[in-house]
Amino acid sequence: MKNDYIYIFLISFIPQLIILLLSPPILLWDEYSYLDNVKHILLNTPYFEYYRFPLLWWILIPISYITNFNIFFIKLFLIFIFSLSTVFLYKILEDYNNKYINYILILFYSLNGL
Repeated sequence: MKNDYIYIFLISFIPQLIILLLSPPILLWDEYSYLDNVKHILLNTPYFEYYRFPLLWWILIPISYITNFNIFFIKLFLIFIFSLSTVFLYKILEDYNNKYINYILILFYSLNGL
């Protein structure tokens, strides 16, 4: 049972890590906007988007401060959180008693990379 959770975590974490390692260190629009909100809180910069959901950039504040806004470590931290959410989704899907379909759903969810 616990091994399933480790496998699910790895199914989600490893493809995202490969994508992170092979992609250039650039940010997309949403990523940059959230990071600018973090910079606004930490460094008091004038740019801020009020319509962004605050939970994500409040989570990013400590890791950004610790890593000095290193994009690789910030994305790695987000991949870790996303992989944990995949494990929680699998925990919810366990009630369906069909491991084959559960693994396929988890694989599609983990490749989505939201």
